[in-house]
Amino acid sequence: MDDHRDRISLLPDDFLLQILSWLPMKDVMVTSSLSKRWRFLWTLVPRLSFDLSLHGNTYPKFKTFVDRSLLLHKAPTLEGLDIKIGSVCNADVDIGVWV
Repeated sequence: MDDHRDRISLLPDDFLLQILSWLPMKDVMVTSSLSKRWRFLWTLVPRLSFDLSLHGNTYPKFKTFVDRSLLLHKAPTLEGLDIKIGSVCNADVDIGVWV
């Protein structure tokens, strides 16, 4: 048996999406570079989790990332949306645009 086989690629998309839905979106987006199959898989993740601290606590960049991610998101249903901003953010935050 070849120990270097790509076993994760054998999993169905629905299973991969469930796994990805438990990761922060910044990590989920990185998976789009793994292969052609993964390129747009992130757009179908049913639960989205954004965390400002993973973006160097730079709100303008974080806001752009969230805006673009939500704009490109195409899942038929959104089971969850988690946006962590924390107390380090001094910017005016209008989450109504995201909800």
